[in-house]
Amino acid sequence: GVVGLVNKHKIFLRDLAAGVLFGLGITVPSRRARGRLVIVTFHRVLPRRFLEEYPFPGLAVTPEEFEWHLSFLRRWFRCMTLQDALRIPGKEWGKGKPIVAVTFDDGRRDNFSYAAPVLKKQGVPATFFVTAEDPGTLPLLWHDRIGYAVKKMAREGKERLDAFLEGHGIHVPSGVPPAYAAVWAAKKMPVGERNAFLLALEEAAGGGVRPAWDGGMDEEQLRALVEEGHEVGSHTMTHPILTQLGGNDLEREVAVSKRVLEGILGRPVSSFSYPNGDYDGRVRRCVEAAGYSSSVTTLWGNNAPSADVLELRRFEMDSRRIMGLRGRLSPSLLSWRMSGLYPGLRFE
Repeated sequence: GVVGLVNKHKIFLRDLAAGVLFGLGITVPSRRARGRLVIVTFHRVLPRRFLEEYPFPGLAVTPEEFEWHLSFLRRWFRCMTLQDALRIPGKEWGKGKPIVAVTFDDGRRDNFSYAAPVLKKQGVPATFFVTAEDPGTLPLLWHDRIGYAVKKMAREGKERLDAFLEGHGIHVPSGVPPAYAAVWAAKKMPVGERNAFLLALEEAAGGGVRPAWDGGMDEEQLRALVEEGHEVGSHTMTHPILTQLGGNDLEREVAVSKRVLEGILGRPVSSFSYPNGDYDGRVRRCVEAAGYSSSVTTLWGNNAPSADVLELRRFEMDSRRIMGLRGRLSPSLLSWRMSGLYPGLRFE
């Protein structure tokens, strides 16, 4: 229809602009990122059959897409763990190719099963931010639990799901997947209210919402990653929204998670990732007091040598955003999105 033609026209113009900017050298990474630290973020690496079950496709890439991303990064950057990158004095960042640190949030099992083999094949070390409470046995992270329960209810009847969400004051805007709307709303709830909502949602869904393939990496897998040359950092104990926590709970999530992971790995844990990107001055001071030497946010952009190492910016890797009109991943689109010139994605 008309809408489809308009959308195709917009995508064509976007792809054309990306190609022109890249062809002129304006968005080429070796130029735009010279002298700066680039950090990219992945969450899940899932085969297509699992990706179709996962409620948040924007947080997942397939192994083939992941390999494409690594090939792109290897071409334009020097790849290293976050801590190795930060050991290089900022005044030397401009010598040779720009530096990139590949990072993963959440510590899910697929990182070991599907991401690690590709990293090994490509010779790329990465930093994995993991939750520290009972690795391998911790129930799904709360946002995934919401997503799976909503997805199951949606399969059984949209009207029933809509009625449940509306009953909890959650309206799903047109064009927004219900799982995303539910998680966005839950993030704004106080901790106790969010937990009650989650339990009610899972009960309404009738249980059985967790796929057998999903879960967290266990201690043996975390140690194996380190032995392969990767870095393991903390993503708290249980992935809460840190700005909502009181002092004792905040201390446990930030400082205790560091000690737990150090006990598992037998080496220092120096990097931290703020769950959901939420932090404030109080959270930042807690991270610093716990002894972390760096922490990463979800703010878009790269990092100058003068950047605050406890508020480092990153680029979220989303294959859907860099797919050209012909359904292929586009180096020029990714370069544009990481350049600081893409509309809506400007950074300091």
